[in-house]
Amino acid sequence: MFVVPLPPKLILSVSTAILVFAQSTAADARLKRLAGQPLPNRSVLAQLTRRIRQIAGATALPVLHSTDLITHTGRFGEQMTAALHAAFARGFERVLVVGNDCPALTTAHLTQAAHALQSASVVLGPDQRGGLYLFGLSRAAFENLPLAEMPWQTNRLAQTLSRTCTDWPMAVLPRLNDVNSRADLQQYQTASPLTSAFIRHLLAIGVEEYRVETGSELLRAVRIFLRTGALRGPPVLTGTASSAAVAIAA
Repeated sequence: MFVVPLPPKLILSVSTAILVFAQSTAADARLKRLAGQPLPNRSVLAQLTRRIRQIAGATALPVLHSTDLITHTGRFGEQMTAALHAAFARGFERVLVVGNDCPALTTAHLTQAAHALQSASVVLGPDQRGGLYLFGLSRAAFENLPLAEMPWQTNRLAQTLSRTCTDWPMAVLPRLNDVNSRADLQQYQTASPLTSAFIRHLLAIGVEEYRVETGSELLRAVRIFLRTGALRGPPVLTGTASSAAVAIAA
C-alpha cells in the first residue's frame, strides 16, 4: 500500500500540542506583583496571558489551556502532572509546556522547540534563575519521569530535570528571562525593540490604572464623607438645653 507522506508542518500539528500552563488572572495575581496596586497588577497579568495565547496560536499547532483541563489545586508538581496527563490523554505524542511569564518568547521559539521535540524526547528552555520558561516531553518521557517530585518554582528546576533526563535524548533552547516582579519588567526595557515596546505598554498600564484606581478610591472616600454628614453644621439646641444656654447668656 502506498502511503502519501505528510508535510512537516502537518505532521507537527497532528502529533504535537502546546499546553499553556497558567492559572486564572485572579489566582495569578495573588502570587505575583507586577504592578503596585491590585487592579493594574491583574491587567498586566491578563495581558501576558493574552500574549502567550496569541503567540501559541500563531504556530498552527493545537493549543490547550491548563484552566480547561484541571482545577489548579494541590501542589504545583501535581497540577503540572495532571495537566500533562490530560493533554496526552487527547492523543498527542508530544507536548510543549509554556507559562505566561516570558515576554521574550516568540512563535519562532515555539516552532523551534516543536521541531526539536521531533527527534528529542525532552526539550528544555532555561530561564535566568535556574527555572524553565518552556519544556517539552514525548509521551514515553512523560510516562517514565517523576515530574511531580521535581523542585518546581525553584532555581534548581532546570538542573534537576536535566540530570534526571540523562537517559533521554534532550535538546536545550537558548536562555530567556522570565518576569516575577515589576523590577523584572523594568529590566526588560533593554531587550529587543519588539519586546521593549510590549514591556513599555505593560508598565504604562500599571501607571495609568494606578491613577484611575487611586482617583476612584478618593472619589469613594469623598462620597462616604458626604453621606455620613461630615459637612453638617453645628447642632441646634432645643428644649431644656436651649433654656439653659439662654440662662447662661443672661
